[in-house]
Amino acid sequence: IPQFERITVGARELNLLVRLSGTDEAPTERPPLDLAVVIDRSGSMSGEKIRAVKQAALQLLDRLSAEDRVTLVSYSSDVKNHTTLVTADDRGKAVLRNALLSLDSGGMTALGPALVRALDDLEKGDRSGRRMGHVLLMSDGIANVGETRGQVLGARAAQGFTRGVSVSTLGVGLDYNEDLMTRLADQGGGRYHFIKDGAAVAGVLSEELNGLVATVARSVELQFKTAPGAHVAKVHGYPVVQDGNLSKIRIGALGAKQVREVIIKVALDGAGAPRVDLGAFTLNFEDVVADGRPTQIDLPVGFAATADAADAQASERQEVTVRVA
Repeated sequence: IPQFERITVGARELNLLVRLSGTDEAPTERPPLDLAVVIDRSGSMSGEKIRAVKQAALQLLDRLSAEDRVTLVSYSSDVKNHTTLVTADDRGKAVLRNALLSLDSGGMTALGPALVRALDDLEKGDRSGRRMGHVLLMSDGIANVGETRGQVLGARAAQGFTRGVSVSTLGVGLDYNEDLMTRLADQGGGRYHFIKDGAAVAGVLSEELNGLVATVARSVELQFKTAPGAHVAKVHGYPVVQDGNLSKIRIGALGAKQVREVIIKVALDGAGAPRVDLGAFTLNFEDVVADGRPTQIDLPVGFAATADAADAQASERQEVTVRVA
């Protein structure tokens, strides 16, 4: 959807709204899940926070099936694997319960090494077909052990996304690095959650799992190949990788009836009548409803140009103007 259906001749930019809508048809059964739960057990998590996390994680276990596999990682000054891709049957859940209940808080915050460990573990699993790979990373503090640079950890999350593993982050309280946590979720194709206090952890984990259950498309990537005379100046709210005139925008997963909107500012050398060819969009994703089948949708993009400024202004799509603002 363009901000103006008719572009003024000589215009130097145009904003586009790309709206992606998940089909109404949710999967009849949730695809099997490889889930890595990464829990902060640093000193600041002591008391009510660590208790709430344990209780919420136990409730999460109850909703998993024997088709699912769970990696449990905890971190403070060190990183510990309690389980690696253990099957969530009765025996596996008993192992996970014991590991969760034994967690104790203390030390610093090795968030980066813990994230890398979880991604490494899940990437070793079967990423073909319907099986989803997902990391849930929780922290209430500032990463201060091992790799802490946001651009490095964000790039690692993006790499995991290309390998079929998404990352969602849960920031607890007020002291964590919000820039880092949002970057990891953005580049990892997942969701970012702010949790006011420990009591809200259970609800957020439930919401996160519900989102995975209703997923109809995963590994969603929107590509925009611009025509000569046009290039992408900015993409709002989503990570983008640019390679010449090709922009790759990571969207992540899309749930049933869920809508995601991407605002793209396109710079123009100067719009000329009667029509401006902007290029073409390509949407790539795995169709969860169709057992993870790779799917591609192509959409050429072009609009009329007019020398009448009033005519161009009359063609404004105000919903785009509002979203841009």
